[in-house]
Amino acid sequence: MVQVIILLCGDNDYELTKKVAQFKADFSGESERYDAADLTKERLADIFAGQTLFTMKRLVIIDFPSANSDLWQNLPAWAERLSDDTDVVLVEPKPDKRTSTYKWLKKNVTLHELASFDERDTRTILSWLEAHTKSQGVSLTPQQLRRLVDRAGIDQWELAHAIDKLALVETVTDQWIDDVTQASPSENVFALFETTLNGDTARLHEIITTLRLTEDPYRVLGLINTQALQLVALVYGDGNAAKVASDTGASSPYPFQKLASHAARLSTASSRSMIDMLAESDIRLKSSDADPWLVLESTLVRMASLVND
Repeated sequence: MVQVIILLCGDNDYELTKKVAQFKADFSGESERYDAADLTKERLADIFAGQTLFTMKRLVIIDFPSANSDLWQNLPAWAERLSDDTDVVLVEPKPDKRTSTYKWLKKNVTLHELASFDERDTRTILSWLEAHTKSQGVSLTPQQLRRLVDRAGIDQWELAHAIDKLALVETVTDQWIDDVTQASPSENVFALFETTLNGDTARLHEIITTLRLTEDPYRVLGLINTQALQLVALVYGDGNAAKVASDTGASSPYPFQKLASHAARLSTASSRSMIDMLAESDIRLKSSDADPWLVLESTLVRMASLVND
């Protein structure tokens, strides 16, 4: 195995950035960083086989190595020439895993695959957030950790920025959490869905007007569909959030708990009609050139009337 080459890949930009920063911090000398697309054959030769009179060890970080065909296609050969006093870190967030180069790297170098969090895996998100808050000297209750994730979503950059701000506060309150975090798309859409279930069509129009500025209507409909299915599962599961979460394989009962009060007043017939309306809306969006926001709003207004008759 080639010990002096490290490959960092995965779509988690936060962890990739932190990993590179860690390598630089642990290195006693001055690190070098390059965009692979800018590297000539001569520069590559200097990196992999060059000697220097002034530095005993070198740490070379190369971003997007696959953008340089001379480097990527011939990486095993370059690795053979690598000087013992040089460590190379390759940062390739989305490598083509079908290529022979990737397959060679997987077998011969140290590989760190850093994937983004999955929205369904709330335990992992909360565990990371709890450890991060402690490392920053911020004390949050389990309920506040949950509130922060609900507000900011699973974006680690957003969560980390929120913790940086909360570190300036002597005592963190729920209001402080709300003030320092911008509501995530899923939280905004939950507010839209809850407003629909409450029958407040005026407020529903206001929320959609705001969402139009930043969100994709198809993504919003997808999130509404997810929440509607969770609600229907609760209706058929007699409102038992813990059991429904277990039966559906959900990582946490929390999304179901938020909908429990609405499930208690919704009949199975109404829940079926609600799903039918959303299915019709999905078909209209895919088969016509109608304004998707108008289709979405009209569907939610119909749902509001259905669940509040």
